Amino acid sequence: MNYPFLSAYTGEYNILEIKRNLKKKLPRGIPVYEQYVPRLNLNIIPLPLFEEIEPYLKIIAEKDAPVLCSAKLANADYLITGDKKDFGKLQQSDELPYKIIWPSEFVNSVLPGLIKSML
Repeated sequence: MNYPFLSAYTGEYNILEIKRNLKKKLPRGIPVYEQYVPRLNLNIIPLPLFEEIEPYLKIIAEKDAPVLCSAKLANADYLITGDKKDFGKLQQSDELPYKIIWPSEFVNSVLPGLIKSML
């Protein structure tokens, strides 16, 4: 299903991290990943500069700061992640210009409201 009122973004950092994890944990999944990710038609945010990442180092681990920064650079309304361990404490944060939510929360709560508002 196509939702023209949604734009999906990810960071180049995220893409590199996924490939690194696949190579380490599920190398046979790399061809499937490389076949299907381009079909998602994602907008890719280039790797942020250190100066752009630096403010996030105060609120999250260094390895996750580029993720927060990429969401800001994308002017995101939501950062959708399944990483509750590292991002859970920021879910209620007032320090970020976007809301951190879980995929199920987006699909079950946010998306139906967006669809309804477009009808």
